[in-house]
Amino acid sequence: MQVKSLLYGMVESLEACNYHWKVAKFRPDSIKTIQTRYPAIYRKVYEDLLDAGTNNRSVFGNEYRLEGGLQLQQRPSEFAALITMLISRRPFSNYLEIGAASGGTCCMLNRYLAPEKIFVIDNGSHVDTRSLATNLPPEKTIRFTGDSHSAEAATFLKTHLDGLVDLAFIDGDHSYLGVWQDLATVCIFSRIGTLFVFHDIVVTGVRRCWREAVSGGLLKPIGVFVDQYHPLGLGLAEFMGRS
Repeated sequence: MQVKSLLYGMVESLEACNYHWKVAKFRPDSIKTIQTRYPAIYRKVYEDLLDAGTNNRSVFGNEYRLEGGLQLQQRPSEFAALITMLISRRPFSNYLEIGAASGGTCCMLNRYLAPEKIFVIDNGSHVDTRSLATNLPPEKTIRFTGDSHSAEAATFLKTHLDGLVDLAFIDGDHSYLGVWQDLATVCIFSRIGTLFVFHDIVVTGVRRCWREAVSGGLLKPIGVFVDQYHPLGLGLAEFMGRS
């Protein structure tokens, strides 16, 4: 009930917003600015991603050197820029991922960010879910298998979180209301300054939620990483609190 009330309040207050990056009062980092500021780190992360592997080179980039491995579903330029920026924001105690698929994204973030605890919410329906257990560090990962929008998912976080979320990666339901619902759930367990990552911000439902959350002041974008040729888009933002 708490998640639903928060969700409807957020959507109603932001529904009329029409946000565009060109009229923003601040300019978040891009792939280019990260490459310029941290060239050696970016290149190292980028090369590691190419070796880690994807589940589909034609979709996620022929730059990958193999299909398989961690079965990443990220554009390497976007993900390398995100990881590089997040390295500068360490340490992280509690990392939450909604929508983990093979666990490849979580594996790479754990490799570079080394959070103390990892919480994964995933419905187990992705074809690569069979690799999830292999790719997650068992000694510090707590998993919930089920609907991220359910009361049980919120209860899972309330039960297992020691403190609040430091970094959340939202990559589950890509429908407009589905993304809002995941965002609303995570907000309950967040503090001002908690970092949110949205994957696929060029996709209609995710894009609309992302822009409304930013234009309404719920999130402050600090990184927008969009590949020039085959964009999926990763948005990184700070939680500004609920008014």
